[in-house]
Amino acid sequence: MPKRQGTRAPIAMAIVDKDGMLVGLEAVAVSSFAWGVPVVLRGKMGSLGRWPDAEKILCEQLHRRLDRVDRDGNALPLDLKTINDCHIWLQKTLGLHPDHVLPPSFVVRLYHYYKLPGAPDSPLINSFYIGDLVKVRSMVDAGAAPQTIKRYLSMLKPAPSGDLLRDKPGIAELIAPSPFPLARWPSRGGHPLVTLQQAAVNTARTEFLDSKEGILAVNGPRAPARPRYCETWWLTASQAVRPSSWSSTTPETAFIQTGQQIRVGEGAFLRLYGLDPRIKGFELLVASSNNKAVENVSKELPAGKSIEPGPKYFTSIAKVVCGDEKNPPADPADEPWGLIAAVLGNGSNKAAFQQNFWWHKDYGFPIYLKAARGMDVS
Repeated sequence: MPKRQGTRAPIAMAIVDKDGMLVGLEAVAVSSFAWGVPVVLRGKMGSLGRWPDAEKILCEQLHRRLDRVDRDGNALPLDLKTINDCHIWLQKTLGLHPDHVLPPSFVVRLYHYYKLPGAPDSPLINSFYIGDLVKVRSMVDAGAAPQTIKRYLSMLKPAPSGDLLRDKPGIAELIAPSPFPLARWPSRGGHPLVTLQQAAVNTARTEFLDSKEGILAVNGPRAPARPRYCETWWLTASQAVRPSSWSSTTPETAFIQTGQQIRVGEGAFLRLYGLDPRIKGFELLVASSNNKAVENVSKELPAGKSIEPGPKYFTSIAKVVCGDEKNPPADPADEPWGLIAAVLGNGSNKAAFQQNFWWHKDYGFPIYLKAARGMDVS
């Protein structure tokens, strides 16, 4: 482990089973930080872009040193000598100064359910978006970067913008009936968007009408009397930007066969289906620097009070995932109408979702699937 001002960071790691054997081909990892520190200290900042290639080589070499066999070809467990030898090799190969390195001192035990196949997820020792940056660089080098990336990197200049508060003909054009979306969120009361909100929705539709890519940012203040209004209307507006040109009336027409199946018993199999490609590409990502804003959207969408009575979508599961079993709403009409969104964002929320969605003894999704197949769920 390299040391810096009392803090520690791993140089590399290996995942082994209870017998000390490496688990899988991706059982080892090398830290980009440990590799990059000597590079920076040598003043070679421009060489940091070589990390993806260096990582592959280092992991392959480390795996070969740890994956030992005896004379008969049987795998050998890791021992202290092998670990120390690999530590010395890593220190020399990476060029780490001895004063910056501590000897191997401990291991971390990860408990992995014995019935689960494969190795457990390894602890994160490198940035999780390095692979994305490498992909972006490759697309730019190949001239295949999408317009959104080109705009972000200033390879494409934005079109001139105007002040709609002063441009009356411009605002009149944007709120003309022709660019209005034909669909909207079926909210109770039929509250329409205000003038500038409708102009923003129409602008988005016009901007992306013939385009399959792009990001449109809309800045809107929160109304004091309706603190969630801004988040919810823009979420609704985003749905209307790309209306689907195909609709399905039955689940059979919304899914296609994949040719794959899984065994569920002696001589019994379940066929696996995939979504029809024509209804893909309309997913929506809600992101904000304010966790509460995203949480408000996630709570409001499945709420019964946010939609006209009628639609139902996995309501039994939605009641335990999105509702409050201990404090149910006074009006049954305000109970969650469908499993369309859930509050996640942190470990406790994700654990609660997993527990309620899958493992709930009365309303878990496996219970729903069994009932849908006509199986006894009593």
